[in-house]
Amino acid sequence: MDSRYVLVGLLGGGGMGKVYLARDEVLDRDVALKVLREQYAEDWELVERFEREAKASASLNHPHIVSVYDRGRTAEGSYYIAMEHVPGGTLKDLILKEGSMEAAEALRLTSQVADALGVAHASGIVHRDVKPHNVLLTAAGDAKVADFGIARAASKVSLSNSSRVLGTATYMSPEQAMGDPLGPESDLYSLGVVLYEMLTGKVPFEADSSVGVAMKHVSEPPRPPREKDPEVPEGLNAVVLKLLQKKPEDRYSDAAELVADLSRLEEGLAPVFAASRSASGAETTRALTQPLAPAPVHGNPGGAHRGFVRSPRRRRARLLAAVLVALLVLLGMLGVGLSQSSGGSMFGSVGKAVEEAEQALSVGEGEVPKVVGLTAEEARGRLAEQGFGVAVERSKSGAEDEGRVVGQSVPGGQEARRGSRIALTVGGGPRTVKVPNIVGMTPEKAQTKIDEAGLKLGGRKEAPSADVAAGEVSAQDPAAGKEAKLGTEVELTVSSGPPAASQPQRVEVDVPDVSGLSVDEATTILRAAGCEPAGTKTETSPEPEGTVIGTDPPMGTAVASGTPVILVVSGGPGVPPAGDPSGGPAAQPATASPDASDSPKFPSKPAPSAGPRADDPQPSSQKPTPSPPEPTSPEPTSPEPTSPEPTSPEPTSPGGATGAAPPSTTPSPPSVPASTAPP
Repeated sequence: MDSRYVLVGLLGGGGMGKVYLARDEVLDRDVALKVLREQYAEDWELVERFEREAKASASLNHPHIVSVYDRGRTAEGSYYIAMEHVPGGTLKDLILKEGSMEAAEALRLTSQVADALGVAHASGIVHRDVKPHNVLLTAAGDAKVADFGIARAASKVSLSNSSRVLGTATYMSPEQAMGDPLGPESDLYSLGVVLYEMLTGKVPFEADSSVGVAMKHVSEPPRPPREKDPEVPEGLNAVVLKLLQKKPEDRYSDAAELVADLSRLEEGLAPVFAASRSASGAETTRALTQPLAPAPVHGNPGGAHRGFVRSPRRRRARLLAAVLVALLVLLGMLGVGLSQSSGGSMFGSVGKAVEEAEQALSVGEGEVPKVVGLTAEEARGRLAEQGFGVAVERSKSGAEDEGRVVGQSVPGGQEARRGSRIALTVGGGPRTVKVPNIVGMTPEKAQTKIDEAGLKLGGRKEAPSADVAAGEVSAQDPAAGKEAKLGTEVELTVSSGPPAASQPQRVEVDVPDVSGLSVDEATTILRAAGCEPAGTKTETSPEPEGTVIGTDPPMGTAVASGTPVILVVSGGPGVPPAGDPSGGPAAQPATASPDASDSPKFPSKPAPSAGPRADDPQPSSQKPTPSPPEPTSPEPTSPEPTSPEPTSPEPTSPGGATGAAPPSTTPSPPSVPASTAPP
């Protein structure tokens, strides 16, 4: 085809065209080639829209949108679009094969489709044909939205022919069934039908004809998904019913609001914007795991309609629309049919009439004021003055934006229907989270847990632990369960194993005052204080003998528990010098001779220590001099049984003097008497 694409096989077909698997010979890749049906090739208005939307689709670059590579016309006159080939089949195929799916999977796929629709809506493109047939699945199970280009061109076709052109009316929004102008809310309604089908395996409305299904979309409230399957979480049930509101302004105002609620549900939080109603009309919105507070709406605590109580005029307008719809249903049942006219379908004409009636009876559209930068209360008041409701969602922000509007769903200066609700994103300041418990984990596992909580891993140190195995976290700061701002660093202490027994923890104690006590009493007190008695030593002291007079280290000194302490004990006032084991009296000095006062001072010769001299002329004239005790002998020497022999005086020479000899200090045999010096 077109000298570039080789058709491999037919992948499927729709109301507007067929889809082929083709090989791009230029870029050597597989593509999906969508070819417009021949009967529409001569409809220049349709072809122009087809090409315009193909260009717009090619400009959409998003991981959940099927990429459009090329567009052209064959030699035979057929228009085609070459796009990304997604081999995983369609979401419809999966539902038909497996029926309902797990809520978490349905939520994940819905978020991906909503993201894709949000990108398209921001570019001014309304899909108009959101259904599971147009959601393709990759091999990894991710969603990709297709058919942005063709679906918009179908707006001029009548509903009576829609079973051939659009497939079915199963996924149509009420305004699409009525032929009204379509906006992003229409795509969101259709996505709500898709989500309903994913959760229950069934669509919300079924009838024998496309007209019957369309009328149910317009006038009949859907049965809540939880009534069909109680396993559907209540929070997700609320989102579905929010999407399936009859009036566009009662749904999510844009895909961003929907994605915000879905993200909150994934985190186990309450949806902000969803306001579900049971079949009886009672509000049933709840969170997945906790009661769901209604979206913050001021002016209407019941939350019935985006923050505003309907005026009687708006109720009359709705009544008028309901009467017209009932009339159309009756005409359909009578077989009148719906024929195409120059101005569009009969549904389109009636829809325009209803729209005009509502505009005449309601407040119409108005310019949305810019409120970014204002406080939440200021923004609420400014929007209320213009007739708009408010829904507030808190989001993480810097401290300077806390409490102020950082975004609004409808930009300032744009037109919106009065009575609709404007979603405001208000800065909630730095978000806080609970610090997870990581004690007992390895550092690697602890870091994963910290990252998942939105925190950061801080410093790390090691310390002994008797309770936690080596290599595992034994302590953390901040502690588990504490509130911390996102990005807060968590400090880790990692166990190095049990503490060594040879290195007990040091505990300081003071050496107690034990002065005046006995050794036994002092020993008891030392042990009680944490010191280790290490013996005694004796010192001369006027204190009673055996009394403690000091310690070593001194009393009052701070020491480690178990430090040895020596007791200093008084030995009394007469304790002998160290090394005198005998305990005898000290040696007395020798006395000088009575007549030696006028003699020169010469050292005297040693006196004999024992035995009388045979030639001693005066044995009794000299006072006896006792021998001193042995100073260094290891054993005491018994004294001589007889008193020491008197020593004879030295003969006096002329002009001389006789000196007394000092006592002998060394033990020896009886010494020989000193000789007399010559004159």
